[in-house]
Amino acid sequence: MSQATYRSPRVARQSRAFPKTRPVEGLTWLGHLTWLIVFGAAGFALSGIFSGLLDLERSLFVLVYLAVASPLIAGYLWTAGIDVRAPIARHWKWGLLGALLAGAFVVANVLGQEASSRPESLALVGNLLWLGVVYGLLDAMFLSILPIAMIWLAAKDLGFTRGRYDRIVVAMLALSGSLFVTVLYHWGFAEYQGTEISGPVIGNGVLSLAYLVSANPLASALGHVAMHVASVLHGIDTTIQLPPHY
Repeated sequence: MSQATYRSPRVARQSRAFPKTRPVEGLTWLGHLTWLIVFGAAGFALSGIFSGLLDLERSLFVLVYLAVASPLIAGYLWTAGIDVRAPIARHWKWGLLGALLAGAFVVANVLGQEASSRPESLALVGNLLWLGVVYGLLDAMFLSILPIAMIWLAAKDLGFTRGRYDRIVVAMLALSGSLFVTVLYHWGFAEYQGTEISGPVIGNGVLSLAYLVSANPLASALGHVAMHVASVLHGIDTTIQLPPHY
C-alpha cells in the first residue's frame, strides 16, 4: 500500500508534509490535477454568479464562499488522504517568519491605498472575525495552500520530485497552479476584469511563495489573515483586497 506524502519544496531540507494518516491509496496525478481544475472552475463560477450577476453584498458573498469552498476543501483533503496537522507543526518557525515577511509586504500595499471609514464597536469586531479571519483563511486554503499541494502531489506521483532541481521546477509549477486558481476566482469580479487582475496575482503570489520557501502553510494562512484584517481596519470600501465592491 502506498504512502503518499507531500515533500517540502524547500531544497535545503528533505522533510515530509501533508502525510497520510488513513489507509487509503490516495489520488493519482490525474486526480490531483482534476481537483485543481475543479477549484478553478468553482472559483470563477462563485465570483461570476454571486458577485458579477447577483451583486451579492460582501458579507453574504463570504457566506456563500464558505458554503461552496468548505465542501471542496474537505473533499480534496479526504480523497487525497491529507492530514493538515503535521505540516503546521513541522518547520513552524519558518512558517511564522514567512508570514511576517510576506504579511508585511501585503499589509504595506493595503496601507498605501486610500483609506475609508470603518465600523465601530461590535460591528468592527464582527468584521474583523468574518472578513478578516474567516475570509482570509478561505482565500489561503482555496487559492494558495491546496492548489500548491495538488501540483506537488501530482508531480510526486509521476516521480518528478526526487532531485533538488526537479523540486525547484515543481515548486514553480505549484506556484503557477496557485495563480491559476487565483486568476479564475478573481476574474469573476467585475472590478478585476482588466489590468487590475495583477493586484491579486502579485499579492497571492507573494503569499504562496512564502509558503513554498518556508514549507509551512502558516506563512500563507497568517499572511492572508493579516492582509484582510489590515483591509478592514484601513477601510472596507476602498481596499481592493476585500471584494466585491460595487
